[in-house]
Amino acid sequence: QIERQTGSQLERHLEREYEAGRKCRKRKAPFLRFLLLLLLVSGGIFAAFAKPELLIGAKNWGALLVDTSFDFVAARLSDFHGDSALAEGGDGAIRSDIATASGVNKMAYKRLGEAEQKVYRELLAGIGKHKERIYVSSRDQKEIERAYDALIADHGEIFWVFGYSYRTYSLAGETISISFEPSYTKTLEERQSLQKQLDQEVDKWLKECSGQSDYEISKFIYRTIVQKTEYVPGSPENQNVLSVFLGHQSVCQGYANAAEMLFHKMDIPCVVVTGTARGQSHAWNIVKLDGEYYHFDATWGNGRFRDEKEAESQRIDYAFLNVTDAEIGRTHELDVKFAVPKAKGKKNNYFRKEGLYFKKFQGEKIGKVFSDARLAREKEASVRLGDEAEFEKAKVYFFDQGNIQYYIVGLTRYRYLLDDKNQIITVLL
Repeated sequence: QIERQTGSQLERHLEREYEAGRKCRKRKAPFLRFLLLLLLVSGGIFAAFAKPELLIGAKNWGALLVDTSFDFVAARLSDFHGDSALAEGGDGAIRSDIATASGVNKMAYKRLGEAEQKVYRELLAGIGKHKERIYVSSRDQKEIERAYDALIADHGEIFWVFGYSYRTYSLAGETISISFEPSYTKTLEERQSLQKQLDQEVDKWLKECSGQSDYEISKFIYRTIVQKTEYVPGSPENQNVLSVFLGHQSVCQGYANAAEMLFHKMDIPCVVVTGTARGQSHAWNIVKLDGEYYHFDATWGNGRFRDEKEAESQRIDYAFLNVTDAEIGRTHELDVKFAVPKAKGKKNNYFRKEGLYFKKFQGEKIGKVFSDARLAREKEASVRLGDEAEFEKAKVYFFDQGNIQYYIVGLTRYRYLLDDKNQIITVLL
């Protein structure tokens, strides 16, 4: 497709986009003489322009060129936990606190370079205003890509954009400007209508969180997303938060975006990260709780098992609630284009916080966890051991030797789950 602009339009564009030392003069005649001089120097080709043309997606040697690239349409993540991409929240406009000292949601933003941060802010403002074309300050495509990736990771609430294209504006073979063109999946009117529904639903979810600690909030978000959202590959809008809050069916990207949005609402820093899990594309979160960083994967909290009638039943698997780099690294591999903080926090890990972590095997104490859960009529009880050797000792004691029967009195049969990757034993009651 070729678009044409008048000479005055072209000059106005160049006035905006030229940096110091490359600004175009405002009058048409000097600009045309400058173009003709370039033609003479670069190729010895003489041409007469009644009106200069802005050529998009075309090549015209020696003239002002604009190349169009569509290489960066968002890739879909199709993991056994889903696909890939984006979401929105708040009052209908994207939050802008990322650039302020008081803004809490800056995890990806603050790890960008200065030039990338500037592009990030430009994109944030343009997408918030639903602009079709955003002129950015950088002429480096990699900087723009990193800024966009960081923006989407920080803003799980953006549900109306899925990828982008860009145009490079060149003069005599040199890029002088780049425009960014978001791929909007919703009209502004559709977005505003959906935003109202989304805000109402999010407020319902979070009404129980007032006054809770960081850990309690993280546990609530993890549990509630799992309980309210069915994992369904191919579900509508599964790359954004609409699938979780309005459709209640999603995949990993929807889960991760929803978690980021909920944490932001509670003023807890969080970012969406991507990579692989057991070799499949996947998305999850890194969250900052009480000054420490943790991995948080609500998708993998959506556990399944076969019940006594061989029917598939749902359970909440807390193995991936607030874990370290080393712990998530047993099953997940991070792959993002921006820097992320080291996740070394331990005190807000689910098993440690709930008193279910045993560095060393202690038969009586672990058995008491199972018997207390049985007396409380809970559906299951889980413990985590300190390493593989201690896990093996517990497995032999309770199941190979049959000692579990002394702690779950009244059950004529029992079932259990063994997670050897994370050294977790779960008894189904």
